[in-house]
Amino acid sequence: RYYPLKKVIMFSMMDWMNNGKVPDWVNMPYNNDRYYDIYNPLDEDVPYAGAKLGWEHMGMTTPVSPAVNSDNASSPYDHAHVLLTSRQPAKSDGPKYHNSTAMDAYVQKDTSGKYVLDKQWEYLISE
Repeated sequence: RYYPLKKVIMFSMMDWMNNGKVPDWVNMPYNNDRYYDIYNPLDEDVPYAGAKLGWEHMGMTTPVSPAVNSDNASSPYDHAHVLLTSRQPAKSDGPKYHNSTAMDAYVQKDTSGKYVLDKQWEYLISE
């Protein structure tokens, strides 16, 4: 049974890209306008070249709508479907850059104690 989704949010791109091939489900030709991602280009688990290939196959990035460096930009981030962050992880163990887009322990906080990616997360989960 299929259920409609309002939005698909990926943190650090999709899995199963290590063999250099895009997973079969990526080539499904529908709902691509509902896919979003926040990604750190230093991701240890999903190399940037593979992530870029995945975004292109899913129609998330195009010459007209490229990935946006969200660190120094503000919402609505040119209505991008891919937000990039080069923020340093708060922890140094594990796949720190891969984890730095969504796992609280790895996301830096500002001087007020808020996560530095709060605005990006708000954009991703908004309608």
